[in-house]
Amino acid sequence: MAVAAMWLAASTANGASNNEIILGQYIAEVTCSAGHQVRASGLVPAPYPDDDNKTIGVGPSFLEIAATYRGDAAGLRASIKEAHYPMPEPPIAANELDLLIGYIGRLGASPSDSQ
Repeated sequence: MAVAAMWLAASTANGASNNEIILGQYIAEVTCSAGHQVRASGLVPAPYPDDDNKTIGVGPSFLEIAATYRGDAAGLRASIKEAHYPMPEPPIAANELDLLIGYIGRLGASPSDSQ
């Protein structure tokens, strides 16, 4: 019971705990960083080639994705689950997808939302 109370006390304004956000960031770094800048600042992945070996760039940053899907978790979930070149369908479980979406949502939150 005490653990559950502590877990609830750590909840943020968007419903995800700080631990869940950290796990979502980890999933992003392991699963998505080859094609996306997954942190608000940091490394940008190298451009990837298309089928003809022409460089076509990288996927949108997670900040851009967060801005596009702000308040639309269902739309973000559908976009992530839909394989589109060069992004494959992510090899993550449903609960990991929830954590990833929570992390992206936090990136799009205004400073007052994340306090």
